[in-house]
Amino acid sequence: MTLLQRVGFSALAFVMGPVAAFGGDLDARLASATGVQGVDRDTSGMGPREGVAANPEDRRIARDIRSVLDQDPLTRSTDIRVESRDGTVAFHGSVGEKKAINAASKAAWSTLGVRAVQNNLTLKP
Repeated sequence: MTLLQRVGFSALAFVMGPVAAFGGDLDARLASATGVQGVDRDTSGMGPREGVAANPEDRRIARDIRSVLDQDPLTRSTDIRVESRDGTVAFHGSVGEKKAINAASKAAWSTLGVRAVQNNLTLKP
C-alpha cells in the first residue's frame, strides 16, 4: 500500500506541499522528499514498520516478516522498520533488549525468498 493510499490525496497534498507540484512519479517524489529510495514508510506508529518495495516479491517478504514480528512479544511493540530489496532484508530502529535483535534476524532468515539480512537494530539506552 502506498502512502497515497494510506493517507488520501488531500492529506498528502498538505504534507508534500510544493514537492507534489513537480509532476512525475509520486513514489519517486516521496522517496526524494523522505530520503528513502525504493520504499515508502508506514507512518502509523503502530508496532514494527514495514517498508514497501516496488517489487511484489519484496513486498511479500517484508509483509511476512512484519507478521512474524507482530506475533512475537519481544518485537511486537518495538520501533523496527523492515525493508526488503531484491531479497535483501534490512532492519532499522531500536529495541529494548538484545533478544529482540536476534528475534528479528531469525524471523527474516525463516522467510522464504530472503537472500541476505542487514540487521541495523540498536539497543535503546
